[in-house]
Amino acid sequence: MIETMEQKYEEKTDEDGYGYRELYLLRKSGKDKFNDITLHVCRTGKKEQYYTLYYEGVVYDGRGAAQFQYFVQNLSHKADDATDKAFARAYELAESGVWLNIRVEHHEEPRPVYTKYEAFGLTFNLSGKKNKKGNKSWYATPNKEFWDAWRSDKPAIKEAGYRCYKTDEGDWLVLREGLVIKTMKDIMEII
Repeated sequence: MIETMEQKYEEKTDEDGYGYRELYLLRKSGKDKFNDITLHVCRTGKKEQYYTLYYEGVVYDGRGAAQFQYFVQNLSHKADDATDKAFARAYELAESGVWLNIRVEHHEEPRPVYTKYEAFGLTFNLSGKKNKKGNKSWYATPNKEFWDAWRSDKPAIKEAGYRCYKTDEGDWLVLREGLVIKTMKDIMEII
């Protein structure tokens, strides 16, 4: 059985008249991290005939936090069946012990897909090009917080996968390889 501090279930009607159900699970521990995940059940398809599951959340690793949202699968043509399947998936995720907060939300509209990475007070962008290893890199313009950390603990920052690069124009960039979250496997590799 799942050991939770809080379990909350709500049925609501929003301003547009759509009814929806939400489930919140708050675990007593999520390993030593504070990883959060939301399971979005939303309508998709040309005629909005499917209810689809998307994951959205944040995972913490080392000195940064990776935010993600991605398509998982089509669940059902019926809202109740899709939401029930998402609730079952939420309980499975809670059993893993990886997630501190787990939430299921039902939407009548599609969700956007995005990935973002933040560290040292910087928001990193994902490059469009692959490096020699075939991976994309995260990049950001360093700020004072980064340079202070770099000067005080350069070996640890390098060990965490960050490096500095000076462009042909003389500007500095902070780079970090990979860390693109598109599947649950990607998340497990980070934490």
